[in-house]
Amino acid sequence: MYKTLFSFIIILSSLSSSAQWTHKYFVDEFGDKTEDSYIVSTCTGTFSNSATSNSKLSVNCMVEIEDSLPRIRFNLFEYGNRMVKDFGGQNIVVKIKLSDGTIESFKLYGNGQYATLGVDNSIKLIEILKRESKPLKVYIERYDDYSESKYNFTLSPIGFTNAVNKLYRIDKAKNG
Repeated sequence: MYKTLFSFIIILSSLSSSAQWTHKYFVDEFGDKTEDSYIVSTCTGTFSNSATSNSKLSVNCMVEIEDSLPRIRFNLFEYGNRMVKDFGGQNIVVKIKLSDGTIESFKLYGNGQYATLGVDNSIKLIEILKRESKPLKVYIERYDDYSESKYNFTLSPIGFTNAVNKLYRIDKAKNG
């Protein structure tokens, strides 16, 4: 009985830990699934700006592969449900603290509702996520002449390697 229960708990924990990164498909204007897919991890944390301090934050970190080139995007939701839509024209920096204390910094590019890493930095972050086994601390700062917002959250590497490898296999099969 205990052996069966213990095996069941191990199976459940491995399922939940691999579920950190979910494989999904884009949809067309009719809501139908396309052949283009991505992986996403939803994270939580806090944000601060001139109007609030340490308020609830939800983040979708999305990875897509197009013609063998990866792109990582961050979609931020202030107060847990209000999508940040005004990334254009702002300076956006992301800093990621690795498990050994090393800090990697990247410039993000605003694209409407997403803050996006360039291809080279996307490749670098993919390698970091494949290598790491503990959650990464992420800090995003966006600012211009008039305002500043700071976002803190953790990004789990659990299940990332399998998910991103599947994404590369799908892209390769699609593009030959």
